[in-house]
Amino acid sequence: HLRIPAWSASAQLKVNGEAIKLAEITSDGYAAIKRTWTKGDDVRLDLEMPIERLYANPQVRQDAGRVALSRGPLIYCVEASDNDS
Repeated sequence: HLRIPAWSASAQLKVNGEAIKLAEITSDGYAAIKRTWTKGDDVRLDLEMPIERLYANPQVRQDAGRVALSRGPLIYCVEASDNDS
C-alpha cells in the first residue's frame, strides 16, 4: 500500500513504466497495487507540490489579510514585515 496524501491533487503512479489509474485502486488515502512482484520491479510515485497561499480567517481581527504559504505537507510562516506590505 502507498499513502496518497490529500494535499496532492494530481498524484501519478507508474509500475515498470506503465501508468496506473489511482482512482481505481485508492481507498481511504491508500493505493493498493495488487500484482505478483518480481525482483527489479520499478514503482514511481510522483506527488505534485504546488505552492499555495493560505489566507487567515478574516473574523480574527489581528490576522485579517494575513497569509501563510504551503507546499505539499509544509506550511511556511510569512513574517509580519512581509504581511504588512
